[in-house]
Amino acid sequence: MGLWRRIGEQGWAKVTIGVAAAEYLRFVGMTTRFTLEPADIYARGEQDMPIILAFWHGQHLLAPVARRIEHKVNMLVSRHRDGEINAVAARRLGVGTIRGSGNHGRGFIHKAGVAAFQAMLESLAEGSSIALSADVPKVARVAGLGIIKLAASCSTTGTAPPSICRSAAAPASPPSRSGFRPTPTIPALKPPGFSLRIG
Repeated sequence: MGLWRRIGEQGWAKVTIGVAAAEYLRFVGMTTRFTLEPADIYARGEQDMPIILAFWHGQHLLAPVARRIEHKVNMLVSRHRDGEINAVAARRLGVGTIRGSGNHGRGFIHKAGVAAFQAMLESLAEGSSIALSADVPKVARVAGLGIIKLAASCSTTGTAPPSICRSAAAPASPPSRSGFRPTPTIPALKPPGFSLRIG
C-alpha cells in the first residue's frame, strides 16, 4: 500500500479532505450563476416537501449548495472510504447523512442497504427530504430498484403522502471521468431535471 493511500485511510485525513471539499463546493456555489428552470421550482418543491431528490452518480456535487437553509435534507452516502469523505462534506454543508448504498442482486445486504432504506422511510415520515443517486455503482445511468421501491413505499405504506414523493433527475453534464466537475464561475441549472409524482 502506497504512502498516500495509507494517509488517505486515516480518520483525520478523511475529515480534512471532507472539510476542504465542502468549502470548495461552497465557494463554487457562491461564484456560480444559477438559472432556475422553471423559475418557481422552489415554490413548487416546498408545496410537496418532503421530496425525493435523485441524481446520476457524479452529478450530485452541487446539490448541497442548491439547498435553501430552511430545507431539511438527508443524503444517502455509501460506507466506502470515499463515502466517509462525502459524508463529512455533506454535514459541513448542513445536509444530514444516511450511510448505505444500493447494489444489484443481494449485494445491497452487505452494503447496509436494508437499514439505509428503513432510515430513508423514517426520514420522509419525519419531514426531511431524501437525496440519493438513482443509479447503483458500476451501472451508470440506469436507475436501481432501490429508488423505485422507496417512492413506491411512500405511496403504499403511508410513510409519506403520495403527493410528496417527487424525483428530480440531473441532465447531462460536461464529460469527465466522474461525470461532473464543479468549477467556479460556471453557469448552472438549479435545481436540474424533471419531477415525477408517485401515487
